[in-house]
Amino acid sequence: MSSQTTEPDPYAILGVAPETPFKEIRAAHRRLILELHPDVNPGAREHFDAVQTAFELLRSQHDRARARGARPSARLTSEGASSGSDPLSSHSQTATIVEAAPPRAPEIPQPGGPALQVVLTPGRESLLLQPRAQMMYLLLDLKLSQETRSSSQPLNLSLVLDHSSSMQRDDKLQRLKEAVSRIIDMMEPHDYLSIVTFGDRATVLLPSSPLGDKRAAKEALDAIRCRGGTEISTGIRAGLQELQTHSANLLSQMLVLTDGQTYGDEAICLALATQAGERQVQITALGLGDDWNSALLDELALRTSGHSDYVQSAEQLTRVFEEQLRTLQLTAIRNLTLTVNAAISSRLLRATWVAPSIKLLPVPAEATPGAQAIELDLGRVSMDRDYRLLLELVVAARTPGTIDVAEITFAYEVPGLGRNRETTSHILSTTFVEKWETEPPVHQRVHDALRKITAHRLQEQAMQAIQDGQTQKGTASLRTAANHLEAAGSPDLAALARAEADRIERQGQAQAGNMKRIIYGTRGLG
Repeated sequence: MSSQTTEPDPYAILGVAPETPFKEIRAAHRRLILELHPDVNPGAREHFDAVQTAFELLRSQHDRARARGARPSARLTSEGASSGSDPLSSHSQTATIVEAAPPRAPEIPQPGGPALQVVLTPGRESLLLQPRAQMMYLLLDLKLSQETRSSSQPLNLSLVLDHSSSMQRDDKLQRLKEAVSRIIDMMEPHDYLSIVTFGDRATVLLPSSPLGDKRAAKEALDAIRCRGGTEISTGIRAGLQELQTHSANLLSQMLVLTDGQTYGDEAICLALATQAGERQVQITALGLGDDWNSALLDELALRTSGHSDYVQSAEQLTRVFEEQLRTLQLTAIRNLTLTVNAAISSRLLRATWVAPSIKLLPVPAEATPGAQAIELDLGRVSMDRDYRLLLELVVAARTPGTIDVAEITFAYEVPGLGRNRETTSHILSTTFVEKWETEPPVHQRVHDALRKITAHRLQEQAMQAIQDGQTQKGTASLRTAANHLEAAGSPDLAALARAEADRIERQGQAQAGNMKRIIYGTRGLG
């Protein structure tokens, strides 16, 4: 009498019914993996393997079904590097790159669908199974739906402008008046505008009000007189008060312009910036010329998820103001956050904006695999800019196969469409293999993003070393950054970095304007 072997029921192993949607099957698999993972439950290895096998069987069935019909969803893939090495080291950047085919163009969400679509570009197709944890890279492109792109909302703008004695030189005051006049022309009658000037104290030239009478708003500029020193905190405080007068259902923004160093009130400035961020006021901080504190302006912007930049000369003011206002007018999404909920065997190491400018986002240093979800404040999304974010994760696996690494969730507001909160989520997974038949290519877009981020990090290290008096270390980092800048397609910026390294070695100090051009030029690589 022959016997028959009954194959294990994958649905029973995962504790779901055959008619369960695959999204719920995936969630059940993730709960079991977190519970049974050998790192936290060594005695459950056999059950763990059975769960993995069952999920892979159902996943392959699901993928085949989708291949016959709907387009499969993007999956996170990996770039191999040991956890003990720096993923942005020169070694990782000089590896042989085999260019992969670019991803298909993203579909714009249909009317009534999510306002935000996220296109995932992985580093590699698979990760080689190794005893140690490894690096994974994922590039996220944020796209707006067509419906969202047609929405708008009234503005609540406060211009906080330096009128200290130094603004009298080099025609700066006249150029500033021209730039503000252009801003007034571009704004809508229902937008709110206030104008504050500051030296060692602040003056409200134009209280916050709708721009129904643009002539009167322009006439207020005639009262600007250059005098006194620079105390930025007085201007920020007055600007914040004006913005709070009319903040309901408006997009609130403070544009701060200075050409000088503030009078020892940096801590007050930062405290006010924290208040602004809590009140959903974003700060754009602009430094004019060479003599201003870039670290302070950067931190003012960072605390409000805003933007800081360098204006080399007064002749550029009108163009820069126009660009800032246009981005504000085209803002479609605000209060955007990204929550990364990593699996037990994974953790988020770094998250970096690549575009519109390179900016490292604060990730808790104590973040550990399977720890509490990490929430990142991403600010706003405007229609006139590209938004790309690079995630770097550390992952580990002991057996080959596909594992879920993390769940990411974007939450945001779309005021122009009356949506107070909307979310979109993605499960990130990767496949571990015991060996590669052919080494999978590193996606060129991911590689390019890493090179630009590396150049940015190196120049930051160089500036810090030079500031600390470590000239040899600083100039060496600056020259290495120049190599990456050249490879990233910025030969002029690379040449400036090398020339400044030579100058520092000869003269013992840097030229302030050149250093600012290097700093802000490198940030703009994305």
